[in-house]
Amino acid sequence: MPVVNPRFGVLSEDFAASPYRYFARLREQAPVHYEPAIDSYFLSRYREVKRVLTDHEAFTTETLQVRAEPVMRGLILAQMTGAEHTAKRKIVVRGFTGQALQDQIRAIHANAVELIAPFLPRGRMDLVNDFGRPLALYVTLDVLGLEKKDWQQVAAWHSGVVEFITSFILTPERRRHCMDCAEQLEAYLVPVIEKRRRDPGVITVLARSAASTASTTAP
Repeated sequence: MPVVNPRFGVLSEDFAASPYRYFARLREQAPVHYEPAIDSYFLSRYREVKRVLTDHEAFTTETLQVRAEPVMRGLILAQMTGAEHTAKRKIVVRGFTGQALQDQIRAIHANAVELIAPFLPRGRMDLVNDFGRPLALYVTLDVLGLEKKDWQQVAAWHSGVVEFITSFILTPERRRHCMDCAEQLEAYLVPVIEKRRRDPGVITVLARSAASTASTTAP
């Protein structure tokens, strides 16, 4: 994979202001772009991205695990590899098959109708902000059995967690904000998880699986 270091940097303010105009140039001239300031590589072509995501012998998620630990308190599915990833993925997939899948399809359709309805008289909408983002949160909350009335607050907390994990440069103020979002999201979810350990649902399956894994791996 050729490594080319173009004159612009993906961490620059210019790139952040309008990244899309650089994507074609990155794919053509720097499919593997190196940023010396943070000793990191950025991939812009499907072939290279696929290799990194599937070649577990050459590449690892350990760096992401370290970055995410302060706000995630442990591994998420995207950070797992090998047998651990396969086992956890099978648990999650069970909630997306058969009758459960059919119920989710109906719920997604209902959510889409609900979100679009207020914009029909206007004849226009922002596809991402007015529909895409809230729909993703609505569907996620439905799957987990959480209250949709809290979707904006959950989205704000989640954004803070994502910012912490994906941002390479965080000011002390932004870092404190992200940590506060993680703590508030945890405080919101812990009582739900404890309740769902006893009641059926996707969170119950995941919670019981996590507890089982912890007990079998504990010294």
